[in-house]
Amino acid sequence: MIIIPAVILAIDSEDDRAYMTALYQKHYALMLKTAWVFTKERADVEDIVSDSCAALIIKLDTVRALEPSKLRSYIITTVRNTAIDFCRKQQRQNARFVQVEEGDMNQYPATDSVEGSILLMDELNMVRNALHALPEREQDILRMKCQQGLKDAQIAELTGLSESSVRKYVIRAREHLKAMIYRSVTE
Repeated sequence: MIIIPAVILAIDSEDDRAYMTALYQKHYALMLKTAWVFTKERADVEDIVSDSCAALIIKLDTVRALEPSKLRSYIITTVRNTAIDFCRKQQRQNARFVQVEEGDMNQYPATDSVEGSILLMDELNMVRNALHALPEREQDILRMKCQQGLKDAQIAELTGLSESSVRKYVIRAREHLKAMIYRSVTE
């Protein structure tokens, strides 16, 4: 049984609500499959599908006017764009590189002295500052690659870049980090 999203149930017009309910039921599997490409978290997939329904409702007059083959493509494009927006938003919220607080030091290798702990904290802060100094595109791609463990093909799909461009961004970001960190050490 398919559970209809609240955004559809909240439509005032009974005719529009019935149309969107039928559309949702007919294309539910397609929407899930499209969203699943971008995330493997069931809750995220459901959020993407629900947000896609809201986007379709906003463009309901356009959706109604489409012939079936174009409607399918329109739905796929809407879910894809919603998923990309969702992933970008989630990355901005979650992809802040680790803020190391003094209480978090137990997660890192033990040091024999207070001086060692201070040096480790300084090094971690230096890396964090270097990461934040990267251009936004490099930060995003490096987060997807290193923090989220996405493959180049997945990153390419999310960003609209080619796989070779993704690899170049990763290499460039790592070179920038290395240069900034070594420059900080020698200053």
